[in-house]
Amino acid sequence: MRLLHALRGEIISFISDADIPPYAILSHSWGEEEITLQDWQGMSTAALGRRKGHPKIRYCCEQALREGLEWVWVDTCCIDKTSSAELSESINSMFRWYANSKVCYAYLSDVDFRHDRAMFNSELCKSRWFTRGWTLQELIAPSVVMFYSKDWRLLGSRSSLSGLIHSTTLIEPKFLNGANLQLASAAKKMSWAAHRQTSRTEDIAYCLLGIFDINMPLLYGEGEKAFRRLQEEIIATNPEDHSLFAWGNIVPRPSIEIANPAQLSGITEIPWVRRGKLLGLFARSPRNFAGSGRFINTRCAAVYYRSNRGRITLPVPVNGGIRIELPVIPGGFHSVYHWHRPKMSQLRQGLITVLLCCDEEHPLWLVQIPLQRSGFLNYGRTGDLLLDDTVTLERETVLFRTLRLLHVAPEKPTDLGCGDIILRRHLFPRKYQASNWKGGTGYNEFDDDGVLSVNGTIYDRFISIGYEMPEEVGEDLGFALCFSRIMSPTPGQRGSFSITLVPVILDGVRERDDVEHGGIRWVDVRQALGMVSPPYGHIMSAPCDTWEFDVAPFPLVRVTVEQMELEGEDIFVDVVDIVISERQGDTTFFQ
Repeated sequence: MRLLHALRGEIISFISDADIPPYAILSHSWGEEEITLQDWQGMSTAALGRRKGHPKIRYCCEQALREGLEWVWVDTCCIDKTSSAELSESINSMFRWYANSKVCYAYLSDVDFRHDRAMFNSELCKSRWFTRGWTLQELIAPSVVMFYSKDWRLLGSRSSLSGLIHSTTLIEPKFLNGANLQLASAAKKMSWAAHRQTSRTEDIAYCLLGIFDINMPLLYGEGEKAFRRLQEEIIATNPEDHSLFAWGNIVPRPSIEIANPAQLSGITEIPWVRRGKLLGLFARSPRNFAGSGRFINTRCAAVYYRSNRGRITLPVPVNGGIRIELPVIPGGFHSVYHWHRPKMSQLRQGLITVLLCCDEEHPLWLVQIPLQRSGFLNYGRTGDLLLDDTVTLERETVLFRTLRLLHVAPEKPTDLGCGDIILRRHLFPRKYQASNWKGGTGYNEFDDDGVLSVNGTIYDRFISIGYEMPEEVGEDLGFALCFSRIMSPTPGQRGSFSITLVPVILDGVRERDDVEHGGIRWVDVRQALGMVSPPYGHIMSAPCDTWEFDVAPFPLVRVTVEQMELEGEDIFVDVVDIVISERQGDTTFFQ
C-alpha cells in the first residue's frame, strides 16, 4: 500500500500491514486532469498545482493534518495503474483499505454549501458521487465518513446524514452505521448497486468485490463476463443464499404461461410476440436487482445445506449456466416459446422452482421462478418472479421432498436444417402417456426444443411416437403415430408429409407376435415405423393440412402439419401439432 505524506508530499510504499501508520482516505468521483502516480513523481509542484485534480488532494492533506493525521491515501496517485498486477491487488484490497482508515473524506465536487436545508438536501441527493459504482464501498466500509462541498466546507457526517443517504441509496441505516454486511442478503447488496455506473463494463463487478468479501483476478476486456464470474464466486462461497437468483419483476402469473384451452388445443392461434432470449439464473447486471432489496435469506436454507452436506448437490457453475438442486412445484405448466425463424409460437414444458429466500414484508412467502425447457436437458428463465401465499415456509418439509437437479443456462441458438421437423404442440391425457420416441436409422429423436433434425436427408420415414392404451382396452396395447416424407415426382415440388397410426403391442422386453383383439390387428411396436401397409394413415396436403382420426377404441387424434419457409433462405421445415383427447371431452392435457 502506498501512502502520501500530507506535509512533505512524499509517496511511500508500505509492504506489511503492521507497518502502515494511521491515515485518512479520500473518496471522490473522477473528473478531468486527475493526477496519477507518475504525474506526482515526475512533475514539479507548480505544474501539479495547475492540474484540475490537485485541489481535492491538497484539501484532503490539509484536513488530515488538522486532525493529527500525517498520511493520506488517494486512489488517483497512490496506485500504479500501469501495472496490471498492482491494480488487481489494489482493487482486491480496497474495501479493507477504506475500512482500516481513521476517517474518510467524501468530496462532492458538484455540491455547494447552503444554509437553506431544502436546497441542500436536494443538491446532495443529486450528487454524481451517489451514482458511481466505486463510491458504494467507500460509503459503507469506513468507520467514519465526512462529507465536504466543492469548496471543502463540511456538509455533515454519514451518521448525521444517514436518513438522507438512506432515501437516496436505499441502504438501511444499520448498514451505514457499521452493521455486519453478512446480515444483508446478496439480493439486497446487489440492489444497492442497481442504479450506479462505472466507466468500464467490468468495474461494475470489480467495485463489488469488497461488499461481498470476494477476491478474484481482474480481466479487463472480458466485459459482462466479469459480473457472471462475481456471481459464481458468491454462490461458491455462500451456496445457501438463493436471493442471488431473485432478480427481475414480481408478476401474478408467468408471462410465458398458456392456460387458454382453445389456444392449448390449437383451435385458436397463440399470438406471436417478439421476445428476448431465455436467461440463466445469473443476472447480467446489478440493474436486474433494482426491485430485489426486499428479499432476505431464510433459516431453512442454512439448515438445509449444513445438515445435508454430502447428500445434496451444491450449486456448480457449468458452461455459462448453473447446476443446482431446488424444490419444484409438482405438475408444471404449459408455456409458450416464440420462434423468430420460423415465426411461430410453440408449446413447451414449464415448471416452477422454489428459491429458499423470502420477502421482508411476508417473511414466510418463498420466492418462485418459472422455468422453460431450452435445449438438451436445460432450462431457461425470463425475468419473472412469483411471490404469494401458496408456497411458504410452513410447507418446508413438503418442499424438500420435491427436490430436483436442474441445469439452468441462457438460451443457445437452434440451427435448423432443411426438412427439419418442429413439434409445435404435443398434448395428450395422462392415461395415454407417451411411452417411446423412436427415430429412424441415422436420425435423432425430438430434442428438448421439440426439433427433429433430419441431418440433410429430407425424404424418409423419420419417427414413431408410441402411446399407451387404458388397461380396459387390453394389456400392453397402444398405438404409434409414424411420420415420413414422400418425395414428389414433380420437379420443384417438396413432396408430401405422411402420417400413419399403427395399433401396437408395447412390451419392450421381447418381440411379440401379432395379435387380434377387438377386431383390430396389433403389431409389435418395433415394426411400426417400417410397416409397409399401415391400417390407418393420411398424406398431408402442402402447405398446410389437418388429419382427424376418430376410430374406437382409440382416442380422438388430430394432427396438423404446416410447411414453413425460413425467411431469406431456400429452406423449409414442417411444423407439427399433435392433440390427443378423450371422447368424453376431457380437456386436461399432459405435455
